[in-house]
Amino acid sequence: MSRTRRNFSAKFKSDLVLEVLKGEKELNVIATENGIQPNLLRNWKKEFLEKASVVFSYH
Repeated sequence: MSRTRRNFSAKFKSDLVLEVLKGEKELNVIATENGIQPNLLRNWKKEFLEKASVVFSYH
């Protein structure tokens, strides 16, 4: 039996990453509370920080 891949909205991902960045709770706690693996949240945080400069880029 294969598992179906869950899709998370950009809002959900960014909300969790911002919660991690606030530092009020540990990443592992936030991941557990939201039913995701800590490594997945770490990857989202890394991607968020790598692409943050796009917000301030002008074309």
